[in-house]
Amino acid sequence: MLSECLRAELAGAGIGVSAICPGFTSTPIARSAHYVGAPRGAADEVRENAVRALRRRRFPPEKVALAVMRAVLRDQPVVPVNAEARITYALSRLAPSTLRALARLEAKRSPLRAGR
Repeated sequence: MLSECLRAELAGAGIGVSAICPGFTSTPIARSAHYVGAPRGAADEVRENAVRALRRRRFPPEKVALAVMRAVLRDQPVVPVNAEARITYALSRLAPSTLRALARLEAKRSPLRAGR
């Protein structure tokens, strides 16, 4: 919503705004993330699971960079980059309450919640 409002507000000045939804991207972010509020063992387990998942994903940041460049050149408002980003974006548009319910369900299953 923020990017859509900015886009509308700045359009008269010839300024475009694009929201990039990269989805899961294979970067070192999972290895360096700090999982606040989780017991030490749980945070380490979550970190290792995230590292393995991103490694298997094999979606390099270069693909996200290309999507950013295309979005700017085409003045696209919202750009979901990979499959899970497209699915999540479509779900947020078609059934926002379903997406919120899934987020709540995932939050209850998260090992990080146990540390709170």
